[in-house]
Amino acid sequence: MLAAVQIPRWLRFIPVGVWLIAGSTSVPRLVREPRGMLVWAIAYVAFGVLLWLGTDRRASRGRTIACLVAETCLAALLDYLGMPAFEGALFALVAAQIPLVFSVWTAIAWGLVQAVVLFLVLPREYNQIEVGKSVSSYIGFATITLALVRFFDSERRARVELARAGERTRITRELHDVLGHHLAALTIQLDLARRKSDGEARAPLDEAYGAAQRMLKDVRDTMTTLRKDEYDLRSALDAVVKAVPEPAIEVSFPTGLDVADAAVAHVALRCIQEAITNTVKHARAKKIRVKLSREGEDLMIAIEDDGAAAGQIREGSGLRGMRERIEELGGDIDVESISERGTSVHARLPLRPS
Repeated sequence: MLAAVQIPRWLRFIPVGVWLIAGSTSVPRLVREPRGMLVWAIAYVAFGVLLWLGTDRRASRGRTIACLVAETCLAALLDYLGMPAFEGALFALVAAQIPLVFSVWTAIAWGLVQAVVLFLVLPREYNQIEVGKSVSSYIGFATITLALVRFFDSERRARVELARAGERTRITRELHDVLGHHLAALTIQLDLARRKSDGEARAPLDEAYGAAQRMLKDVRDTMTTLRKDEYDLRSALDAVVKAVPEPAIEVSFPTGLDVADAAVAHVALRCIQEAITNTVKHARAKKIRVKLSREGEDLMIAIEDDGAAAGQIREGSGLRGMRERIEELGGDIDVESISERGTSVHARLPLRPS
């Protein structure tokens, strides 16, 4: 549907020019028979006024539709009274305006109805060849104008969308490169600080940690909304890893692994971040290994540590939230804790979630 078409002001003068030319052949008749042509002259002027009002980009949809209906009726009357050499020109002007407020199929249907009306109202003295020529000329001109309006609108929409996409990308990169990285580092440092503190200092650190987590979530949600098709998972993961002074974290991220879907990349990052946080909290590990790989159309994530195993894993809010996020995208996650081997987290995420 092309209801959102906006026409530049200068383009309004083109249909006005066509209207003036279409009426030019009737001027001699108007001079010879001023009384007999009075109805024609009133209808002709009224059509021009409605044409100008209907193509005003500030006009409401209702006003534009009313103008179109009235213009169609006036065009039929004027063709019945006579528009020598320009039969169908006014109908074509109406056809050019219809896509501004209606769908393509409605525009086509309206145009075909006008072709039938034109065939019926042409003066009786016209022979079959003249009638066929007038109707076919109208159909051809109306088709061209409809195609031009569609082309103009698609070009306008493409330019607007390109500008918006560029702005979204610029803003998202700024959020990701500056605010996102610093907030991720701040969250992990606050988490480490609150776990090493006790007494009166613990409560404000817990509150600061919670506030930092909420801010980081808000920033990432905004990034996901702004950028649907672009997310630098590798850089985001590097920022998380650099923010953890201990234990050592080894990351395997194959060259060429592209996680284009922002939602998948975001969930993958949160999964890895949650696993690292849990290891730092509970496992007393010396090393964490993070491996990402691709198997078919799936992103595979493995996070393993060499710390003290917790035995049976009890699913807290962090792990539960991680599982819910992954399953929402059609993936799955498995957490295993073995005393001799530490804890491992294996997750699978579809690279193109349904």
